[in-house]
Parts: sequence; C-alpha cells; structure tokens
Amino acid sequence: MDLVTTITMPQLAWAPAPCPTCGATSTSDAEQLCRATSDQSGEFSCLGDRADTDGLLLQPVQASLDAFDAWIDLHARAG
Repeated sequence: MDLVTTITMPQLAWAPAPCPTCGATSTSDAEQLCRATSDQSGEFSCLGDRADTDGLLLQPVQASLDAFDAWIDLHARAG
C-alpha cells in the first residue's frame, strides 16, 4: 500500500458565516433572502443550507477547504 492510499480524506471544519450567495446569517434570514442556485449539473442547492443548533448558518473554514484541495491534488498527481 502506498502513501496516497493511506491518507484519508480530510473533514471540513465549519464556522458561523453569512451565505455567500444571499448574505443570510441565520435560518430565519435565509427564509426571506435565499434563492437556490443551479450548478453545472442542473442540480439546485443553497450554499447556506447548513446551520448550527442556534440557527446560525455555517460555511467551511478556509483552512479546511485548503486541506481538502491539497488532498485532491495529491490524488490527482498520483494518478
């Protein structure tokens, strides 16, 4: 088994942050502001669809996105 196959996919870390699409900061804001968007596949989704127990919207923190990108790059280079 090589190193690439032993490295597990990192988990995203989440923190309270406004929705990057509509700016909502809570689920109650999102009820008024949200407009689901379509990606290249035609699927509709809301980028602010994850909330904590207080109703604050959560977004992945940049450090965890960077770790995820590095994991993808590692596997892409390994072929």
